[in-house]
Amino acid sequence: MFGLGEGGRRVLLVLAAALLSVGCAKPTQADLVGRWALTDVSRQYLPANLRTAAGQVDLVADGTFTAVGLPDMRIESSGRIISTRDGRGTWKILTLGGTDRVELVFADGRGSELQISTSISSGPTLYYFLTDPDSGQRLEFVRRP
Repeated sequence: MFGLGEGGRRVLLVLAAALLSVGCAKPTQADLVGRWALTDVSRQYLPANLRTAAGQVDLVADGTFTAVGLPDMRIESSGRIISTRDGRGTWKILTLGGTDRVELVFADGRGSELQISTSISSGPTLYYFLTDPDSGQRLEFVRRP
């Protein structure tokens, strides 16, 4: 293996295993606690009147959350309505179809899900799509101080 001795191969295998385990580690609640804000790049996918909305979710260690100006889409008889949503509720991590998600359940019973993307270099981000995921219009949230 590239002229490495047995010791060199072991070191490479250990490093490769460590990198894979870090990159594939399931996020924990502690990894996600904090304030998450909509990125500026994501705002371009919102209607013009919503681009300055707060777009923020605070995930608390006790399993509660507060959302301010969270972009939301619902279907009504008049068509697709995109607005923002404020509220409180509970959150938890769940896995559906092999994808880790944050499930938000607002006090009124309505729910939302944010998918979790993890990166070795930048840590987790949260995201979802208001419309068809094939559109590429991903609303991404990053942790803010």
